[in-house]
Amino acid sequence: MVDLATLEGDQRFRQVRTRFTNELTMALSSIIESFRNDGKHPADLDTMATAGVLVSMLAHVAAHRYGFEFWGIRTDDTTRSMARILYTTVTGLKPPAGA
Repeated sequence: MVDLATLEGDQRFRQVRTRFTNELTMALSSIIESFRNDGKHPADLDTMATAGVLVSMLAHVAAHRYGFEFWGIRTDDTTRSMARILYTTVTGLKPPAGA
């Protein structure tokens, strides 16, 4: 709904989306920074850029859920894939076995 209203030019929703995604991006960036300080995350990657990419991926995957299902991709599989990508990108570590 927020993305649709934003695409249609409603500035109120654009501001809400920007504020929401910025808060999430900043929170992820902070977490990534803490892993980088522990030497577990590559030092050559900008934490805000990395967090911004993750937030964008989450939004776009959510927007394509029904298309994925149409193509035969199960929601559980998509969720698991995104969780692994998030974990690895944020922590710089391999996901735990069975995750």
